[in-house]
Amino acid sequence: MKRAAIAASALALCLAGWAWTSRKAQSRPPSGPPAQHEPYDPGRLEHTIRFYESNIQRDSEDAIGRSLLSGFYLQRCRETGDIADAARAEAMARKSLAIRTRNNIAAYDQLALSLFTQHKFPEALALTQKIVNAAPSDAQAQSLLVELNTEMGEYPSAATGMAKLAAGNHDPHTLAMAARLMELTGNLDGALAQMQSARAQADTNLDMSAEGDAWYHMREGNMLGALGRADEAKKAYLAAVALFPNDYRSMTFLTRLAAGRGDNKEAIDWGKRSSAIVPTPEILALLGDAYTASGDTRQANLQYAMVDAAGRIARSQGGVYDRQRAIYCADHHVHLPEAVRIARHELTIRHDVYAYDTLAWTSYQAGDLPTASSAMSKALAWRTQDSLLEYHAGMIAKALGDSAGARAHLAKALALNPYWNPFAPKLARATLDTLNAAGAATAQIPASPQTPPTPRS
Repeated sequence: MKRAAIAASALALCLAGWAWTSRKAQSRPPSGPPAQHEPYDPGRLEHTIRFYESNIQRDSEDAIGRSLLSGFYLQRCRETGDIADAARAEAMARKSLAIRTRNNIAAYDQLALSLFTQHKFPEALALTQKIVNAAPSDAQAQSLLVELNTEMGEYPSAATGMAKLAAGNHDPHTLAMAARLMELTGNLDGALAQMQSARAQADTNLDMSAEGDAWYHMREGNMLGALGRADEAKKAYLAAVALFPNDYRSMTFLTRLAAGRGDNKEAIDWGKRSSAIVPTPEILALLGDAYTASGDTRQANLQYAMVDAAGRIARSQGGVYDRQRAIYCADHHVHLPEAVRIARHELTIRHDVYAYDTLAWTSYQAGDLPTASSAMSKALAWRTQDSLLEYHAGMIAKALGDSAGARAHLAKALALNPYWNPFAPKLARATLDTLNAAGAATAQIPASPQTPPTPRS
């Protein structure tokens, strides 16, 4: 824990220095009117994919066409959430490299990115490191290496790579990566500032697609929401949906935000729209919770049953939604042995803040308090500002009999963002009230009268 705290402080200094340079580079406002992004048209991408699929059928030696097609499959995966497209991208990149490896760095980049998208993190990391060693000027591989280290919990390595990558480079993607690192390592205000700079650049970038710009608005909304600025977060998510009408991720966050604020009707409306595009375990669980809160048990149970079905489908495509599945099981007290197995498996692949939190929460719900306590300490080691983490830490501390720790964590969770979950904030308030009442009652118990010492004869 002490070692992690020292590393966190060093990393914070590194990122703070980079952020100052970035702000200096961004001090001049962008010139010209805001960009008018071309409206999102899913047919355009489908036409492009069909064009390249047809071309490679006619030319068995077209390595470049296969590399380009791999990239378009990944683009469709980002837009639709269909992980099968990431597998198609991997296969197509491998076919491109089977034809030609020399002067085909783009195919290596696409292969690494497809592995990353499928959460094949160790394989993606090994390949990306090889690409960087062979082609140090490959900016895409350098960026992916930072992202991989970030998502795998190797935050000092990510910060080192970030510093190298960002020298004289303050494009929206680089700013967004820096924001992600700051967000995970305890500087949420700094992360928001970086993300807002990135979003402002994306808004005025004529070369960026509308759906690409929408992602920056969504991430800005995430950070505003984490700070409890619910109205501003909602505005950011709505801007994302306006740019990209199929933005199921922003719709999921709108669902969560509405449910956390107790607006079950709005939560159900957004949840239906999001699940109609991509029925992730997270959105199905949120829909079920919104129906439960509104008293519609039948619909709630239908949604929860669909979470199980979605989990089976997701497992057949890899582990992309494993963490969502584990947290759902823990929150709803179902399939707890499976949830713990998922959490333990995640930690064999990556050691980020949320991998430890997932093990802590699943272990707590399964009654394994020693494991929950140990994992929660590691989840908090990087001082990430997240109400979810603080809530989990508070409930674990209470179960361990640490009333003072429980009160501190629960109070922090509610102060930071009181809308993070449909039910947890209410339970956190009730638990905090009980703990405070118990503490007050203990303080009012008069001290037992002391027996005066017997005088010596």
